[in-house]
Amino acid sequence: MLVGGSVSEHGWRVAWRQIALALIFVIAPVTLLFLRENFNKSSIDTENTSDLLAAGISAVSLSLGQALRTPSFWVFGLSAALFNLVASGLGLFNEAVLAEHGFDQNAYHHFLAGTTLAALGGQLCCGWLAQRRALTELMGFGLLLYSAALGMLPFVNTLAGLWVFAGLIGGAGGFITVIFFAIWSHAFGRAQLGRIQGTAQLLTVLSSAVGPLLFAKCAALTGSYTPILAGLSVIVLAMAMAAWRVVLPKPLVKPN
Repeated sequence: MLVGGSVSEHGWRVAWRQIALALIFVIAPVTLLFLRENFNKSSIDTENTSDLLAAGISAVSLSLGQALRTPSFWVFGLSAALFNLVASGLGLFNEAVLAEHGFDQNAYHHFLAGTTLAALGGQLCCGWLAQRRALTELMGFGLLLYSAALGMLPFVNTLAGLWVFAGLIGGAGGFITVIFFAIWSHAFGRAQLGRIQGTAQLLTVLSSAVGPLLFAKCAALTGSYTPILAGLSVIVLAMAMAAWRVVLPKPLVKPN
C-alpha cells in the first residue's frame, strides 16, 4: 500500500528509488544480522551431527542423480515451478486482470496488501502444521487452495469476492513457499542439498520466465485472461492430487 500511494503521488521512478533505499539501509543490515546468527547455529548443528555419529547413527542422503530418479522430486519441483509460472504471469498482469472485472487501481493496491497478509498467515499456519502433518499433505492442500483461487477469479466482480480471492491465493502461496524450502532436506538429506535444491530452483526460474509470455499470448488471442486461468486451475488441481499420493524416500536417519 505504501508503494501504491507513492506511485499515485510521485510516479514509479520515485517509488523504485524508495524501494532501493529501503533495501540498502533496512533489509540488507537485517539480513546480515540473521546470517551471522545462522552461522553460529550451524556450528552447533555440526557438533550435534558429530554426537549422532559417535552414537552409531548415520545420516542417509541421496545424490542429485538419485533424487532425480524419484517421483517426489518431480512432483514437488514441478508444483513449485507451476506456482511460479502462475505467480509471475498473474503478478505482471495483475492490474489488467482485475481491471477486466471492473476493479480500479486503488482496489489493486489494497488487493496486494491483502494477499501479503494472507501469505504471512499461510506461512505461519504451514510452519505450525509441518510439525504435525506430512509435508505431502500440506503441499496438496496448498495447491488445492491455489486451484480454487484461480478457478474463482473469472467470476469475481465484487469487493467481497476479491477479498475471498486474496485470502485464498495468498494463503495458498504461503503454504507452497514454506513446503518448497522445507521438503528437500527432509526428503533427500543434506549431503547434496545445494545441488538438489538448486536444480529445483532452476525449474522455478525457467517457469517464471514462461508465465508472463503465456498470459500475454492468451490476452492477445482471446482478449481475456479467463482461458489461461481456467486451464491453469485444472493443471494445479492435478498437481495437488499428485502431491497427496506421492511417497517420499525412506527416513534420512537410521541405525548403523
